Amino acid sequence: MATILNADTISGGFIATGDSSGILQLQSSGTPSLTLNTSGAHGVGSSPSYGTSGQVLQSNGSSAAPSWVTPSSGAMSLISTQTISTATAAVSFTGLSGYDKYQLIIENCVPDTATVQLYATIGYGSTPTYLTSGYRDMWIVSSRVSSGVVTGPTAQYGNQAKFFIGSQQSINGANNSSISGNFLLQGFTYVPSAAPSGFVSLSGSSSVTDVTDVQFEQFLTNSACVTGTTPTTAIQLFFSSGNFASGKVSLYGISS
Repeated sequence: MATILNADTISGGFIATGDSSGILQLQSSGTPSLTLNTSGAHGVGSSPSYGTSGQVLQSNGSSAAPSWVTPSSGAMSLISTQTISTATAAVSFTGLSGYDKYQLIIENCVPDTATVQLYATIGYGSTPTYLTSGYRDMWIVSSRVSSGVVTGPTAQYGNQAKFFIGSQQSINGANNSSISGNFLLQGFTYVPSAAPSGFVSLSGSSSVTDVTDVQFEQFLTNSACVTGTTPTTAIQLFFSSGNFASGKVSLYGISS
């Protein structure tokens, strides 16, 4: 049973009943409200519920007992984080579903080859098949090539075989420079009746830093890709040549 402390409506208003169970229960007019077991866990309600790991206590208003509920995952949910520690040809996120929008976060990705560009493609199907045409890119770049010297901004546009993410082409030394960025991708679940009425869009910014030579480049990218009538299920990142040497890439699904 339990040691019970009961606030009742009878004369005196308080009834205490003890036992040796080590469980303490607070009651109101004989109805259990809060129970503390021998581990100190909190049970709520007339039939004490202790919830499950990770749940939080939710108020149900002044006329109802609280309850344990699973908290909302929020607007953004982590799909996966990939940490690169050995030579990796591409970073891929496959089997994507349930979200129309994704946030792609690239952290300090270093290539093993000098003067390369970082690209992304999108794919469809479970295997998947990656699209190699129909991308439209526009990007603006500013560069700090040495102390006190800044070039740009300059704008470029092109029809591509992939999304443009960033470039270390004017940064010296493959092992001294890294690419980081934050990109929003939209349009994954929309399936048009025919191309080009539907597309996946990518927008965001990236930066390339060479700590040794104190050089820096900043890219602002806006892109779109015609997807035809097939939903997008995959994203892949890769350099124009060589491999990833190190870095981290995370993908979040966005609910809205």
